[in-house]
Amino acid sequence: MDGQVASPFVVNGTSLLAGKSLGGNTLSRSQLLMTYPAYTGAGGDTFKGKSWYDSLQVSMDRRFSNGLTLDGTFTWQKSITQQWQKQGFRSDYEKVVDSSDPGKRFTLNGVYELPFGRGRHWGSQSNRLLNGALGGWQVGSILRMQGGMPVYVGNMLLLPGKTMRDAVLPKSQRTWQQWFNFAPFDMNPDNQLAWNVQTLSTGYDFLRGPGYVLVDANLSKNFAIKERTKLQVRAEAFNVFNHTNFGGDTVPTIETWGT
Repeated sequence: MDGQVASPFVVNGTSLLAGKSLGGNTLSRSQLLMTYPAYTGAGGDTFKGKSWYDSLQVSMDRRFSNGLTLDGTFTWQKSITQQWQKQGFRSDYEKVVDSSDPGKRFTLNGVYELPFGRGRHWGSQSNRLLNGALGGWQVGSILRMQGGMPVYVGNMLLLPGKTMRDAVLPKSQRTWQQWFNFAPFDMNPDNQLAWNVQTLSTGYDFLRGPGYVLVDANLSKNFAIKERTKLQVRAEAFNVFNHTNFGGDTVPTIETWGT
């Protein structure tokens, strides 16, 4: 708890900070954990942080003879940041996975020209009027799959013998109400130490929120007005399977986690 303790700046009954706001005989624990405990505030800019990005990127582009075109990409990435001092009073800069890093991302785009109209399997010899009705139709779709964002644990307390790996809940047990296992943590707010020196990382690559899967589709009709002029009528549908995608941090503080 953030209680009062004897001030180390009082030597032989004399305060080294006499006349200052911190010149009393006692100081709070939180003040003594500051980088410069003799000061209540200090101004200045430092540029010691850094960030870097590593990834494996694979792409595929295939055009088939029957009017089908596929274009896919896969990215396996990790974006690392080392920009913030842990708890604000530590001199070391914590290295964590960036909060916007999904880990893995896959996209697949497809366009299929329906086999109707001139030059197609059916109706290849159709007249201009019939070709105007049957030809020029296309269907397309975009599939996007992405991993969840890293969760920042914050001030959670592990129970004796537990590790952060124990917080990973098997996929078969995950629900929108509970995505993580709460058993490894001390959920009693009265045991929370607001100003303890934190030893664990605030974020883990293996502890992530829900990812998302999104499928969009479209249907279009092309009309040939002139040799170099075309008109396209297009209908689009977003999230055609009405799949619910959850996101955002779900582990803010000990008081709200699991409620």
